[in-house]
Amino acid sequence: MGFILGIVGSMAIRAAIVLVVLNMTITLHTALYDKTAQANAKAIVGVTAEVMHKDLQLAGYNRVGAAFKTSKGKKH
Repeated sequence: MGFILGIVGSMAIRAAIVLVVLNMTITLHTALYDKTAQANAKAIVGVTAEVMHKDLQLAGYNRVGAAFKTSKGKKH
């Protein structure tokens, strides 16, 4: 009788360990998915920001030196 209780106890412990490992695996995959989605969003926003920055530079903003020629008025 003790042998059967030992086997049943061993199977219960094994099932608990398997459930903990499965739960940890699911949590890890969820965290990995969230981290990947965040990295993809940062990459897309980075490209968009780079394009907007280049467009503004080509329009004359944020350039080194004088971007726009200004006329100097007559001094009185």
